[in-house]
Amino acid sequence: MDILIKDNIFDNIDEIRQQGLSRKDYDYDDHPYSGGWKGYRTSDLDEKDVIVQKIVEMVEKFYDISCCPFRRVAFHVTDIPSCIEKQPLFHNVKWHQDGNYPHSYAGVVYLHPNPPSNSGTSVLNGDKNEIIHADNVYNRLVCWPSYWTHAPTNVFGNGIETGRMTLVFFIHQPEEQFMQI
Repeated sequence: MDILIKDNIFDNIDEIRQQGLSRKDYDYDDHPYSGGWKGYRTSDLDEKDVIVQKIVEMVEKFYDISCCPFRRVAFHVTDIPSCIEKQPLFHNVKWHQDGNYPHSYAGVVYLHPNPPSNSGTSVLNGDKNEIIHADNVYNRLVCWPSYWTHAPTNVFGNGIETGRMTLVFFIHQPEEQFMQI
């Protein structure tokens, strides 16, 4: 199985980033959905939102799947204070999976216009046992099977405005008991 990497997916990426900056964020301690993630995350976008529909369409087409009705898409920011300062062993414990299901996918769209190098996503390809590094490029979508181990390569910034902003997404079949981390 392959990792999906697609650039320039949204025509209005600056508006989408601004939407993410103006939404209510939750710290992982008080978010409506529990999980092991660090940083700040919004509530899920409405499934009828064009952002959600565009992401789902690309993932379903690339992986040749259809009708994955369970979708979660949210804005997510990771930064140095919320990740590394709160958890000094962050780089040792950041690796995780988002489920162990055959038709379940996780991914991000990068939303920082000028990210530092080495701030993308590292994914352990479970089929070949190799690490794939996807660079953090503004308006790039990266998606992988959710059972592949992955982590942010690095985090940066000191808050919502300057941190590593992404749209994080999870797509899977409804019968799969989904564990979001």
